[in-house]
Formats: sequence, structure tokens, C-alpha cells
Amino acid sequence: MNYTNEWFKLFSNCILIEGYKESAIYDLGRFTYYSIPNQFAFLLSEIQSKRIQDIFLETNYAQKDIEIFMNKFINEEIAFFTDEPKSFPSLSIEYESPYIITNSIIQINSFTYYDVNNIIMQLENLGCQAVQLIFEYNIKLVDLKNYFSFFDETKINSIDVLIPFNEERTDEMYFNLISTYPRIRKFYNYSSNKNEIITNDDILFNKRVVYTTSKINNNDNIKKENFLFNVQSFSESQNYNLGLNKKVCITSDGEIKNFLSHEKTYGNVNNTKISDAINKKSFKDKWNISNSKIVKCMDCQFRYCCESNSDIYKKNNKYYKASLCNFDPYTNTWKE
Repeated sequence: MNYTNEWFKLFSNCILIEGYKESAIYDLGRFTYYSIPNQFAFLLSEIQSKRIQDIFLETNYAQKDIEIFMNKFINEEIAFFTDEPKSFPSLSIEYESPYIITNSIIQINSFTYYDVNNIIMQLENLGCQAVQLIFEYNIKLVDLKNYFSFFDETKINSIDVLIPFNEERTDEMYFNLISTYPRIRKFYNYSSNKNEIITNDDILFNKRVVYTTSKINNNDNIKKENFLFNVQSFSESQNYNLGLNKKVCITSDGEIKNFLSHEKTYGNVNNTKISDAINKKSFKDKWNISNSKIVKCMDCQFRYCCESNSDIYKKNNKYYKASLCNFDPYTNTWKE
């Protein structure tokens, strides 16, 4: 191939993120990522900054090796050759949201004594788009339907439901509920006797029934399968904390928090409006602490896709996460 005036470019939605031990390419179009050793990440970054012909002349790598390297990305359809690099600008990653709150968690047990319907109406007025309902007891079907009916006249468009496993409930029952209440996206059956994901024709809309042997966990729990790879979350993560930004959580006791496991509470919904709680400066402070400002996270190749809900503290003018992450970017290893 004649490379006289050719440039090598990653597609704009494929973004190279360098880490301490290893790097990653976020494919925001396919909602996935590709791992890449750091020495190749440096080469990849260098190749995109100059004409290919100039790279051949200036680098220590053999031309044949560089060609093999580039063609791997071409074959995976995450890069291309062009003689007009200025015609392919970088992806715009400006983040804007008209909503005061975008997502919320409501925790409910058999002793919960606050008005859930009122909470949902308050979230509606704040622009909330997604709600996770966590039931910590074996709720009756009729009561479950009653909770779902609270969303009928709202603009909240996504509901995830965590519910204890009950062998008397069938997949058909869950999908009937999903059909009747189309805002429901997933049912998570925790403490189950199996690990399984059930889908039906609604799989294109990401609707499914999940069974997991794991117990309910209100603490921070970082897993690769929970990483977010899309333009909106990537844009948000540049300047905001992806796990805490525009989030409000209500515990089973009615406490208003940034996240369920955090110690700090900003009032109780029985005597405090959610809008008053979140308008306290300290509530929003953590929204603006992105992973790129936090020790350890700033060196991680997953810092822009990680939805960690961990509390954050400041020590010697540096930010740290209170929860210990089970991924170590300095060794590039996961811990159980």
C-alpha cells in the first residue's frame, strides 16, 4: 500500500485510555472495550499524530511490524486510513443534563413506614429518569403491583427491581409484569438457587429476568460486567463522578443519602423534602469528584467507565475512595 499521504485514525467513538499497567480502547459504539499493552498504546497514540510515512521514518519499529499492528485495528473495524484527517474530528464529549436528579435507589423492607408514592412524585419533579427498587422482604404480588402503579403518571422511564428469590414466582409471571408495566427493565432475583439470565422478545430493549446466588449488597461492588461504555456516560465521567452524580438514595428507614452504604445522611423523608436535602452543598460536592481526581482511580484504565458508588474522603488535599476496589491498576489484576 502507498502511504505517501495517508493517516491512520481510530474511529471517533473508539477512544484510547491509558492506565498505569495496561491501557484500554473504549468502543462507545459497540458498548465494549479492548485491552492493549502500554507499549502498544504509546505506539497507537504516536501513529495517529503524524502521517504514516513520517512514522516509518522516525520510529524504531520496522515498517512491516507497524503495518501488521495497524491492520489488526483495521480488521476489527475500529480504525481506518484516510488522506483527509481534518475531516474526522474528535468525538464531542460535552455533558449536559436538564435534570436535577437522573437516578435514584429506593430501599424498602417490611418495616418501611414512609410514603413511597410521595417519594416517587418528588423524584418526578426533580426530573429523575431511572429508579431502582430494592425489596428486602418477600413482598406479595399484589403489593408489588401497587408499587409499580405509582409510576403510571410519571416520566420516569426505567425501573430495575431487586427482589429476594421465591421459587413460587415464575419467569412468565415476571415477563407479564414487564409487559403490564413497560417501564420495568429488569428483575434481579437475589439469594437464588441458580445463576441465570432469562430473556424474551424484549431483549432488544434490554429487558430480562436475572437470577443470582449472591446476597443483596448495598456496598460498592466493582465488576467488569457493570462497566458503562457509551457516549453519554463517557462524557459525564470526564468531570463528574459516574456513580454518584445526580443520584439520591432513600434507605428503608427513610434516610436521604448519596448512596445507601454512606454514613452521612441529609435528613429523613418523613420530615425533609428530597429537594431540600440535595440542595445542601455538601450533598452535591461528591458529584463533581470524578475518578480522574481520586488516588488510585486516576491511574486506572477503567476510570471513565466505572460506576463505583463508594464514599469519598479527603486527606492531605487528595481524594480517596472509602471502599477498597477489587481491581488493582498497578498490577492489572482482579481480586475475588
